[in-house]
Amino acid sequence: MEPPAYAPFDVPGYVGALRRQGELLADTAQRSGLAAAVPSCPGWAVRDLLKHTGYVHRWATGFVAEGLTRPGGASEEEILGQGPADAELPGWFREGHAALVRALGAADPGLHCWAFLPAPSPLAFWARRQAHETAIHRVDAELAAGAASGQLVSTAPPGSTAPPGSTAPPGSTAQRVGTAQPGSTRQPAGTGRPGSTGQSASAAGRAASGNGTSFEPAFAADGVDELVMGFLARSIKRGNWASLDGSLAIHADDGTAGGADWLIAGGQDAPGVSRGTGRADCEVSGPASELYLMLWNRGLGDRLQVTGDPGILAAFGSALQITWS
Repeated sequence: MEPPAYAPFDVPGYVGALRRQGELLADTAQRSGLAAAVPSCPGWAVRDLLKHTGYVHRWATGFVAEGLTRPGGASEEEILGQGPADAELPGWFREGHAALVRALGAADPGLHCWAFLPAPSPLAFWARRQAHETAIHRVDAELAAGAASGQLVSTAPPGSTAPPGSTAPPGSTAQRVGTAQPGSTRQPAGTGRPGSTGQSASAAGRAASGNGTSFEPAFAADGVDELVMGFLARSIKRGNWASLDGSLAIHADDGTAGGADWLIAGGQDAPGVSRGTGRADCEVSGPASELYLMLWNRGLGDRLQVTGDPGILAAFGSALQITWS
């Protein structure tokens, strides 16, 4: 199997993506209003989105800046039920975001701290995780702003019969892909083959021209990789993945800028994930940015092509549970 063609872990690129995405999230949240509903996170208003993401940023900063070796933190219920009042909330979010950007930028490459997904180093893990966490929640803010302005918004993946943006209720320690617990976004910035001639992660997180919820191909492909080879692989290893009725192939067709393939084995095969191609009962292909958003339940995937059994793809979006410890 060929390895993916997008760029390898790039900590400065992730930090740049985190900076841009956090600033966009804050600006969009203020534009939509704190009371606006977030369609992709049922039951949440924009104020909840800022409290959640602002807490996650502070939580991650503790590991990076203090070298913490054990997880811990408040429940989602505590996070959303407390925190600053509306007048102080935007500034509080920006302060926490800026502190995380500074901590990651100043961290020793040899940093030793807790991390929960494979990466070349704990620093690379946290930079990647927080770039994607923030990027996906920036999309949530964009969806809220669109809904507040009267635009119709739907986040159900192709073939899905589940409610758009379906997730577990806030406070759950295991949620469907859609919203996140501290440190998990059910979200994910630039991993791949060393020496690739593809786009580097230094461009990660920059929205594609003309579409506030699109991403550069390398960043988006990395987000898919983290979801499949990180979160899903961990669920399979722990034995808490119910598998699928068949196998699912995912193909990003952006060429060297973000082209990559993943295969999720299901059906009669033992559950497993791999990079590369193979026989599959369902295949979804298209631009990496659309795959990224659709697999995180943040986009319709209008430009994606689904062949085979679409129910397998819909089941993936409903079955994957994201936990942060």
